[in-house]
Amino acid sequence: MLENAKSNRGFSLIELLVAMVIIGVSVTGLMELSAVVMDNNLKNEIRNTAVEILSDHVNDLSNRPYNNVPTGVLTQVEIKAIRNFYERFTIIDNITVFSSGYKNIASKISWNYRNKNYNYTTDTVVNKNE
Repeated sequence: MLENAKSNRGFSLIELLVAMVIIGVSVTGLMELSAVVMDNNLKNEIRNTAVEILSDHVNDLSNRPYNNVPTGVLTQVEIKAIRNFYERFTIIDNITVFSSGYKNIASKISWNYRNKNYNYTTDTVVNKNE
């Protein structure tokens, strides 16, 4: 009876060590997962900012009168603050006259995140008669 009471008093040192290893591995995995999630959130926020910048830029060009829309290749740099750091966005427009009274605006915005280049492109047409 004394032997039985002694074995039911609590956890052995081996059981505690195994439990600590399991908890340690779980916490390490959760920390890695949270780092990946935060990085993806930031990457998406930068992409959304780039799309917003390009959308505003193209809307500005396409809402101008036809004769005020320049032709050729135009380059512009915009710097935006995102989560306490600054991101540099480069906008390149290739504006061509493809038919009488129509101009095609092909715009691309580029940025760099963690030494990897990203870009987003859009096309629109400006009509002389509108």
